[in-house]
Amino acid sequence: MQRIVIVGPTGAGKTSLAEQLVDRRHLPAVDLDVLFWGPNWQPVGKACFRARVDGVTAQERWIVGGNYSVARDLIWPRADTFLWLLRSHPRQRREYPRLLAQPEHRHLQVLRFSGPRAVQRWVEEAEPDVR
Repeated sequence: MQRIVIVGPTGAGKTSLAEQLVDRRHLPAVDLDVLFWGPNWQPVGKACFRARVDGVTAQERWIVGGNYSVARDLIWPRADTFLWLLRSHPRQRREYPRLLAQPEHRHLQVLRFSGPRAVQRWVEEAEPDVR
């Protein structure tokens, strides 16, 4: 578990989970919103955003939180672990299983969490990284 993507709706706990994993796994984390938004909350543009995501996910170890489909082709194939906070939008609940079944994503270890308690139990039971 060295390259983790965390997906879920706004307010589901993506950032909180990433912060806990930073402490537990000693991985650098980035929220995709930070890469997407520029000054005065203006989007940076597709090419700039994708270049930023590419730079982060080209690293050996990372946690990325967010659901930007425009960068999915950069993130998911490079990830080894997919943490899905299931309180997702109905479209994601339909779309993600189909996408995760595609050959380029079958390598992912997919963990689905039904709520905050399930996430907390998993974090507490997860092996810490001893680096």
